[in-house]
Amino acid sequence: MEFSVAHVVAELKSLSRGFGVDDAAAPARIGGALRHIAGVTEEDGPAEQVAKVRIRLLDLLDGLPPSMAATARVTLGLDGPSDDRVGVRIGHLAAELHCDSRTVRRRADAAFQRIAEEALATAGGPGPRRKEMPWHVGRLKVLVLLERSTVEVIEERHIVSHRDGLTEIEHSHTVVAPSHDRPSPDLGITVLRGGVLESKERLSTSRIGFRVRLPQPLARGKGHDISVRLTAAVPLAPFYVCTPRYACRRFDLTVRFGSTMPLPEQVRLISDELPLEVGDSSLPRKPVTVDAAREASASFTGLEANRSYGLSWDPSAPGD
Repeated sequence: MEFSVAHVVAELKSLSRGFGVDDAAAPARIGGALRHIAGVTEEDGPAEQVAKVRIRLLDLLDGLPPSMAATARVTLGLDGPSDDRVGVRIGHLAAELHCDSRTVRRRADAAFQRIAEEALATAGGPGPRRKEMPWHVGRLKVLVLLERSTVEVIEERHIVSHRDGLTEIEHSHTVVAPSHDRPSPDLGITVLRGGVLESKERLSTSRIGFRVRLPQPLARGKGHDISVRLTAAVPLAPFYVCTPRYACRRFDLTVRFGSTMPLPEQVRLISDELPLEVGDSSLPRKPVTVDAAREASASFTGLEANRSYGLSWDPSAPGD
């Protein structure tokens, strides 16, 4: 059976009733459309059905504008106290936004429309590829602070667990020197929020891995925010990219060129490129403006696995 946007929207509205996804009646409210977009099978029990739908919805919400996503999260019961019914949840959000409940409901309807459109467009895509993963990154927000001889990177990741009792997260970073005759520098790693750094090791000449222990076990379908600061005491190659191992919903990047270095003549967009071609400055790329705050920004949605997304800049800028 083929499902329409209207089918998905109707089931989302039904799912938001009562206590939302945590309601005892939630499994009965998951109809064919939500089963389809979340990859629910006949073998899945009620708890597994709800968990799969929760994971898929959190994933889709990470691709929406923040205000729209926040409205949908509250309406569906994905955020806030689990013992508040939908009317109470909407009332609290209306008070926070200084508007009436009808306005919040209209915004929720608009969010459900966007969720349904994206879900049907990507049905059978990212979900199955992530099925065997213990977790995935729904949203990645990065600030790169460049000075002539130092680099600092602040990464904020929203991860979603795919299993009960998730206790740690493994990450890795590839650190590239500005020229092949220089060794890849060491990387300082500090967990600012959302966990404790358990270990750090060099996985190859250019790749560094680290493990973060979560403050408490994460249940299946639940999200968690982690902030990490990365530092290098030497300049790096003139680009920053995200190359997800598995499909990623949203990536927001800002590069700030510090006062101790000249502004680059050009900043270019790297989008859906092969990782091996990221450092090729001869490729035709869309220019990106550097604003009065010496910042260049880019946002990406629907990132494909093993493809690179980010920004590159004039090679002479990070410090000769």
